[in-house]
Amino acid sequence: MTLPRATLLLLFLPALACAAPAPLPRDKRHPEWHPWSAPVDGLSIRLLAKQKRYRADDPIRLVLEVRNVGDSPLTLEAPVLSREVDRPNDRSPGWRLTGERKDREDERLLYLLMRPLERRPAQGLVRLEAGGALRVEIVVTRGGDDEGDQKGGRQHLRFLDLEAPAAYELRAVFSRHPKGVARKGVWNGESLKSPPVRIEIEP
Repeated sequence: MTLPRATLLLLFLPALACAAPAPLPRDKRHPEWHPWSAPVDGLSIRLLAKQKRYRADDPIRLVLEVRNVGDSPLTLEAPVLSREVDRPNDRSPGWRLTGERKDREDERLLYLLMRPLERRPAQGLVRLEAGGALRVEIVVTRGGDDEGDQKGGRQHLRFLDLEAPAAYELRAVFSRHPKGVARKGVWNGESLKSPPVRIEIEP
């Protein structure tokens, strides 16, 4: 009895294989709009925009996130940004937000971005537990808000060169001071740069 059953099974296997349902198509994964930077010595950052399009006079609301992807706590320089949106090739130490116009070359914009920027004084250190993250709310306006630099826990930055209509790429950047001394238990990475966030300024 065993041999005939085995023979029948072998006869029906090709038919069963043809009748098997086709695999479901994989979901099309779109690239994450706010990806994280590659980790540097256990630290990763990203910049989030509340929306992709803004009117010319609307404040641009962003969030900087800093994440400890390592297995132990890290102490790092508190992410306090310079008061103005910086040019991308600036190498000043500390935390900065950079902006670059992407829809066309604009000599006037590049010239204006050459002016000296106002820096906030260093704000000390902050501890970030393993797997932990911190968030910094940022408001960018054309004129800025001198009296409300850090009002309500938000950091207010000026970007006087905003024009409409125009497209910009924004990044959060950190560069360590070249004379900074490596310290045990303190994050000693040279630099961090978030992936770009593209925004459109409308009339």
